[in-house]
Amino acid sequence: MRIFFKVTSAIMIAAITALALFSGIAGAAAEAPQISVEIDGRLVDFPDQPPVIIDGRTLVPIRGVFEQMGYDVEWVESDDMAILSNSIFTVKIKIGSSNFERTEKIGGGYIAVKTSALDVPAQVINGRTMVPLRAILESVKCSISWDEHNNKITILSPEPTEPLSAAEIAELVKGDADNTAGFNVGGPIGAQPPGTYQVCATCKGTGINPAGAIGGNNKCSACNGIGVFNKIN
Repeated sequence: MRIFFKVTSAIMIAAITALALFSGIAGAAAEAPQISVEIDGRLVDFPDQPPVIIDGRTLVPIRGVFEQMGYDVEWVESDDMAILSNSIFTVKIKIGSSNFERTEKIGGGYIAVKTSALDVPAQVINGRTMVPLRAILESVKCSISWDEHNNKITILSPEPTEPLSAAEIAELVKGDADNTAGFNVGGPIGAQPPGTYQVCATCKGTGINPAGAIGGNNKCSACNGIGVFNKIN
């Protein structure tokens, strides 16, 4: 009788321990938030890797979001880089980098190049490029909001706008191909060909060194501003 009691007690203890462990695992799974993303009223489908929260930051698979917004999404394996592009914007995001580069066509042959910071670096999870969305979306003129109660990200595409006029472009860059004062000619940012003119988007080019002061970090020597307007003939 005692032997039976001891065996039965051991079985009961093992069962209770297993149940407690299972309850803990189930509870942890239940606590993991299910995050949804809505773009212009349509939910985004994430078939194999849902958004996650890491260190208090929400990371979202970039392909599902931007393809639904009409962007082409290219993965350059040799550079560990995702490239997003449409008719106006090109965004380059490198895995492990805390910055990304956005190029915008502003009309008149000009493009605006700007480097911005990410809250956390882009990373790969289950084969998917995951990024914090806010800075990237705002750089391409979308609006984004977070509903904490429903764990929902809402994205609104930008309203269509008229192209900039010649006067507006001239005001932005303070110069053109016939007046290169303040411009860096020949490519301070990589191998730009002759005939490509560049000007600081912050101080409008007044401090750019013709020898290439913007350099590889896209910073102007005069104002330390980030962002460059390129004139491509």
